[in-house]
Formats: sequence, structure tokens, C-alpha cells
Amino acid sequence: MSQVLKLRYADLPINWHQLHQLSDGNEEFELELLKIFFVETDNRLQLASRAIASQDCQTLQYLAHQIKGASGNLGFQDMWNAAASLEQQARQAELSQGTHLLERLMTSLARVKHFLEATN
Repeated sequence: MSQVLKLRYADLPINWHQLHQLSDGNEEFELELLKIFFVETDNRLQLASRAIASQDCQTLQYLAHQIKGASGNLGFQDMWNAAASLEQQARQAELSQGTHLLERLMTSLARVKHFLEATN
């Protein structure tokens, strides 16, 4: 494991054991998975923001479900929790916490971006 990643582990709230198992311990593959996750999740969060603004609960539910799945696969528990809550609210067409949950997801994703920038 590189020294950079060792130093940065504490900065990213992820289940590293789960990611190591997923990548079979391949650090380059882990970074590639995190990059793909960042790009795809960033796009989905932008769309989710528009869905909240327009009260499009069906689209929001779909996007939150995708974010929940991707974050769960990589071991981002806090993102999974926020996405699950957002999905549930969208399913019930009750978005009282939608903006707050979206902000939580964006903050978590910003940490992923910061981690990736630090590893370059």
C-alpha cells in the first residue's frame, strides 16, 4: 500500500476492508473504482438537485436508489444511509428533508473528490 493512501485513509469515511475485498487488494483498481464512483455520483447528485427543485419524486427515487447501491457496494455507509433516506422520502412523495439529505450526500462526495485529488 502506498504511503499516500495510508495517510489519506482516515480522511475518507469508507469501509476500506470492503473495498479491498472488492478490488482483491489492487490499489490501482480501488482508485479507479473511486474515480468512477465520483463521476457517476456527481452526475446523479446534479440530477437529483433538479428533481428536488421540480418535486419530481419518481426521478429522485430512482437516482437515490442508484446512489444507495453504488455507495453500498464501495462501503460508504453514511452516503448509503442518506441515499436510503432520500429514496424513502421520494417514494412517499415527502421531501421535507430532501435538500438536507442532498447536502449530506454532496458533502460526502466532496470528501471523495478531496481524497482523489490528494492521491494524484
